[in-house]
Amino acid sequence: MSKSMKVNPDQCPLCGQGTLEQLTLMDVWGCQKCRHLFEWNINKQMLKVVDLSPAILWRWNGRFWQRGQNSLLPLTPGLVIGAIALATLPSLLLGIANYIFPPLPGSPFSWFPIVWQGLALVIHGACMGWVMAEAYQFSPYLRFKIWLRRQFSA
Repeated sequence: MSKSMKVNPDQCPLCGQGTLEQLTLMDVWGCQKCRHLFEWNINKQMLKVVDLSPAILWRWNGRFWQRGQNSLLPLTPGLVIGAIALATLPSLLLGIANYIFPPLPGSPFSWFPIVWQGLALVIHGACMGWVMAEAYQFSPYLRFKIWLRRQFSA
């Protein structure tokens, strides 16, 4: 995944489609498409999204916006392993319970424990993916959020 994109300095680095314009009587800039607010540091040539938590930083290097460091800890293998464990542990517990206490053979709902285990895995995995995407502000996730907002806004 590339951390930079070729744009002009007036183009929004978050959505890549809108233009940045200074808001009247404020020290912030706003994007016309995604409607996020940006704080511009002229001395450091840095742009910071102020309406997201954690804030995302970009630096202008003369040709394109380059994503800066966030205030979060880096995405380490330990965090990824922990997220996978939190997503799979409930499904694993359901599988163990299904193994120890299997349904009666020929019962009409003998399929239910397996479906329940699969749904638990999918839903917990989706929740952990959403938490990681919100915390680390992955670019595809941000673009999807902006696209959804545009689709369902009046």
